[in-house]
Amino acid sequence: MIDFPENDQQKQMSNSLKIDDSHLLITYIESKNKSSFEFYDDDGQSKESIEKKQFELINFSSAGKKGNTLELKISSNNGSFSGKPLSRELKYLVVSQSKNKISKILINGKTLDEVPTASELRKNTYISTSTGLIMFDIIFTGNPTDIQIIW
Repeated sequence: MIDFPENDQQKQMSNSLKIDDSHLLITYIESKNKSSFEFYDDDGQSKESIEKKQFELINFSSAGKKGNTLELKISSNNGSFSGKPLSRELKYLVVSQSKNKISKILINGKTLDEVPTASELRKNTYISTSTGLIMFDIIFTGNPTDIQIIW
């Protein structure tokens, strides 16, 4: 076996490299099928995060598109760990197969405003393109979040 000395770059890298987990891009491809995904996050250093319950699990789910409505849900175990962001900016990109114009998007019952260009996208707004892309941002603080996209 040959042993190579570590250089400075190798010393800085590890298998638990910390990423900016306060900004996440969520891509959802419209489907009639039920789906879910869990995002796991911890401090990136502790080896006993699971045993000590020092982690967060964020669940993204959908029952699938029903009629003219797609409902998406976000929930968290509200776990706690050192360095956990107080909130997370979730940038949603929904790929739709529908050619119909969106009637409205609701986040926990509140209607988002449509904007004409992506450069105008901000909190409580969305953009929908003629190619079926829907984009919107959510500030997620751990509270259950219900999203409805209605055509």
